[in-house]
Amino acid sequence: MLDRWVDAVKLSTPRYADSSDEFLHKSAESWIDGVYHAVAESDYSHLMGYCLRIASIRTSEGFRFSEVMKAISLATEIVVDMLLEANKDNINEQVSQDIRKIIKVMNWVTMSFGETFEDIRQKEFSTGTLIGLVSAQEAADEAALTSKLLEICQGMSGCTNGIVMMIDSDGVLAEIPGSDEFSKKVMTKIGT
Repeated sequence: MLDRWVDAVKLSTPRYADSSDEFLHKSAESWIDGVYHAVAESDYSHLMGYCLRIASIRTSEGFRFSEVMKAISLATEIVVDMLLEANKDNINEQVSQDIRKIIKVMNWVTMSFGETFEDIRQKEFSTGTLIGLVSAQEAADEAALTSKLLEICQGMSGCTNGIVMMIDSDGVLAEIPGSDEFSKKVMTKIGT
């Protein structure tokens, strides 16, 4: 079953094709263990841990939600097909109940994984957005402060059509050229 799933998943998307067989086998083994505990013991904790691990890994690798859902869907199809193949001569009520249990568990996995995947994406988005907003605000505050300081310096020096520069130990922080032709030529000469 593992090889069947690994082959199907690798064919499903280019991102999975780049995954190592060893990683996919370990992932499938962990998934099978979780499904076993959920079906046999109604213990979903193994599957919850699996969903969290895989969602974290796949979001960090840039996988789309649909790519991962395709892998889960393939796993469900393979398990159901294997049950049907193994019992093709004797499909009875017990086999039907087993298939329903597996489908119920896989529906739970799909929903749980979807929520986990989206929670992780949302946290990453929120964190990235906050960092971006803080950086933009800091840049805007710095630009406004620099502009105001240049205006004050220009006013104090009485320079209304020339160049005022603010320099620190790293070099030129900011400059305001005048609007006249001389200022433009000077700015061109100094390479700004």
